[in-house]
Amino acid sequence: MKIRILIFAAICFLTFYGTKINAQNQYLTDSLTNKLKTATENQKLEILNELGNEYLMNLPVKALEYYFEVLEIAKANNNKKEQAASFTKIGQAYAYSVNLEKSINYFRKSLVLYLELNDSSGISNAYNNIGAIYSHFGEYKKSFQNYQKAIKIDEQLGNDIGISKTLNNIGVNYFYCGEYKKALENFNKSLTLKLENSENKKSFNIANTYVNIGETYYMLKEYRKALDFYQKSIEIGQKINNKSIVAASLNCIGEVYDAWGKFQKAREYYKASNKIKKEIGDERGIVITLLSIGNSYKKSLDYQTALKYYNLSLKKAEALKLTIIVRDINENIAETYFLLGNFELAYLFQKQFIVLKDSIFNENIHKQISELQTKYETEKIEKELQVINLQIEKNNSKIKTQKIIIYSLVCFFLLILVFAYLIRKQYQQKKKANILLEKQNH
Repeated sequence: MKIRILIFAAICFLTFYGTKINAQNQYLTDSLTNKLKTATENQKLEILNELGNEYLMNLPVKALEYYFEVLEIAKANNNKKEQAASFTKIGQAYAYSVNLEKSINYFRKSLVLYLELNDSSGISNAYNNIGAIYSHFGEYKKSFQNYQKAIKIDEQLGNDIGISKTLNNIGVNYFYCGEYKKALENFNKSLTLKLENSENKKSFNIANTYVNIGETYYMLKEYRKALDFYQKSIEIGQKINNKSIVAASLNCIGEVYDAWGKFQKAREYYKASNKIKKEIGDERGIVITLLSIGNSYKKSLDYQTALKYYNLSLKKAEALKLTIIVRDINENIAETYFLLGNFELAYLFQKQFIVLKDSIFNENIHKQISELQTKYETEKIEKELQVINLQIEKNNSKIKTQKIIIYSLVCFFLLILVFAYLIRKQYQQKKKANILLEKQNH
């Protein structure tokens, strides 16, 4: 089995709140560090945040130092809005460090403060971030519940960008559950909203959705379409100097060439991807590339080399507690040992795969996700129907009133005609009587 790793909105796998992220720029970081020495307190907060943002993707541990410093200043000044933003950024940095337990704890802290501040946008982003972490844990029910809360808030705010991010993340959930048509539907909706509302058509948010659409087409075996979307993503990544998206897309292109049986070409892309991932310290990404290389060697029937890369990938994945990836690596190793005729080891790894699979993807979770999605869509449709029915009732009431007026006028005119007829008849009878009376007198 081949594992596919999708990208959560907006940066890598989280919805970042109030944060502009760039590829690390050494000149900029040096300049900001110098400015920090003579900065006022307000300027210091801004500079520390900028420094954290610059280090976030490549050196998240360094970013944490700056974000914690901002948090201390915010606490000292009882600035709860800045505290909430700091909790969010710290959660992001822990996520990039693949410390997901700490990450979700800080996102929860940000949610508490945003609820206290009644900051709807902050609340929505917090729910989205928490949902993304739950998805990484394989807890799709909880993940979808948080996305549902986020999207409802953004709909009330009319925040199309927020909605687009949540749709992207919902698509990721469906993808991991193997419901690729639903995943593609949500990714395309997300992309449409992003293209309609983004001034910059070369943004990271658009690039990550291109990757996700490409991954979905890959699973549907529409490789040419997948390749087109990967290439679009690389074009944006190079334009905005984002090495993370370039590395991810290169790895995906390698997968396409593997599917076409062009193994040497595939490994060239894997090597290019892995080189970038090592440069930026993307440990999770390295796990994926090692797994991809193992898959490539297995496809070309070089099973011993495949096992070498699988074991390297497994060791890193276990250390990073990447449950979903560990599950799929176990299946790949089991298949490889089976092909080598080592049925005992094949059985052991297959058993471990089944244990992990049952804990992550069981029928109840699939059912619960579908029920939650149906519930949300039903509630939305019911609200729309209520509005329509109210309008129909108003129209019917208006029509009823108009009919009453028309009927009243008709009755009024009929009465007039009847009275006119009676008066005329009475007049004619009187006239006739007068004529007869005149004749009798003569």
